[in-house]
Amino acid sequence: MKNALIIILFFISALGYAEAADSTSVSGINFRVRIQARLDVGDLLTDETDSGYISLFDTYFRRTRLEIRGHPIQPIEYTIIFSADHWERADRDHKLSMPICYVKIHASPTLTLRFGLTKLPYSRFLLTSYSRLMFVERPDFANQSSRFMSGNIPFNIQLYQSLIDSLAQIRFAVSDGFQKGDDIGDNFVVHRSDASISCRIEFSPSRWTEEKKYGSFVGVGRHLTFAAGFAAQRGIRAHNESEDPPYIIKNQERWLVELDLSAHHNGLGFQIEYINMTGKKKSEPNVNPKGICAQVGYFIKSLRLEPSFRYEYFNEDANQPDKTIQIFTSGLNWYKTRWDHDFKIQANFVHYLCDPHSEIALPNDSSKNLFYLQCQFYFR
Repeated sequence: MKNALIIILFFISALGYAEAADSTSVSGINFRVRIQARLDVGDLLTDETDSGYISLFDTYFRRTRLEIRGHPIQPIEYTIIFSADHWERADRDHKLSMPICYVKIHASPTLTLRFGLTKLPYSRFLLTSYSRLMFVERPDFANQSSRFMSGNIPFNIQLYQSLIDSLAQIRFAVSDGFQKGDDIGDNFVVHRSDASISCRIEFSPSRWTEEKKYGSFVGVGRHLTFAAGFAAQRGIRAHNESEDPPYIIKNQERWLVELDLSAHHNGLGFQIEYINMTGKKKSEPNVNPKGICAQVGYFIKSLRLEPSFRYEYFNEDANQPDKTIQIFTSGLNWYKTRWDHDFKIQANFVHYLCDPHSEIALPNDSSKNLFYLQCQFYFR
């Protein structure tokens, strides 16, 4: 039944019969439903001995979300999002959750306060909504940086300050960091940690600013944004439960530095981001993951098609040999309209090429191939 429903959704979208309804507003509350139906084909799972990949296909709902937004009084807005992501995905458990819930207060025309479950402000790729990406998935190294820094959406308090007639913006956030029981890798579980901080500075030339962050701007307007981000987490205390007695890490520190450039002019769009992460443990060598990603796409207005290409390079630890992964992604997007992402179909072919000591390398496989087909639609 689930597979049949996904096929029907793809068919309806391809024919263009599904139309987005007008925004529904009840007492200042707006509701939106976002669904991403997904087909994955390729090297998705490992074999019984974990020595090679098994090629198969999987259909599931990558995103299923109910978005609720309200504006009860003039300076205050709120957002609540309920999620059923990865529903029926072969290699993951699905569950209902509330990943985003925050209140935003406009203290002045240039100063905004936001608090709750909301994205940390250090990476452009992580700040860009999945609904507005140029590709089906975010870059791998950006997701790795999120796991490295206690997740992308912890409870936090953020301040936004616009400067120089809104040509520059500073964002600063304080979050509660790693929580007790969080897995930080190598079988270590967090006992406690200090608060974490993150910040981001952006600058755009006059008449080249952007209202929202997009992966693809669907051929509308232009923008040019330079940005730098930083995040730090100190006082991480963790233990390895697999050892007896447990091996304890005291006062581990983690931080990262990020740089990015994003630009588009009409149909042509380009983005590049670099992240350098460092993990410091007492009496042990530092861990130094880092990566870079560049992507480009061109929106053909007459066909509403957007061919695209992305290259990623990720070194799982620059202090150790043979730990790099390269990812090549070719994409083609089709949009129902020329100005938004409400209805679109995306196809991506992804090729992984990895060193023998990287985490995804297997004894019999140092590469893998995946094909993604995804349909996104909004009901407003």
